[in-house]
Amino acid sequence: MYNKSMLNTEKGDTMNTLEIITNKSKALANNIKTIENAGYTMKSVGELKTFVDTQRSVYVKENGGITPYEITKYETTLIMEDSEGRKVQAILSLVSKFNGSKIKSFGFKEETEVAKAKITTERMDLDSMKVKIDGVFYSKNESSWEKSTFAGLENELEELSYF
Repeated sequence: MYNKSMLNTEKGDTMNTLEIITNKSKALANNIKTIENAGYTMKSVGELKTFVDTQRSVYVKENGGITPYEITKYETTLIMEDSEGRKVQAILSLVSKFNGSKIKSFGFKEETEVAKAKITTERMDLDSMKVKIDGVFYSKNESSWEKSTFAGLENELEELSYF
């Protein structure tokens, strides 16, 4: 688990979680600005927590067993709220650009790619990573709905304004 102030070990720069994810995704930075312009303020930015990224990991059958090549991902949650208690919550992951689910056969080349992805994510080499949106939740009191992206953000904020 990492603190909000993080070290990009490849470059020696220290950044907090929000800086890391908005530097990696200009679209996310623009979406946050759109939400802020609609009257919301950032209430919470969670720490980046490590998980196994099953989509990018590779499990190889060999010698009668399965050898896991597990790739790390880092997950965080942002919560923005307006003065009337409306909330926009986003669950985000910082993941490797490598996608293990695309590997159909496993040889030396693939093993090298997996090893590189494993090392670069463990070191949090931001050049080899991207931001993935796992879910966006819009809510006020008991009313809420979930989206898988920020697509149609302005419409979702307008809809939420009726609550």
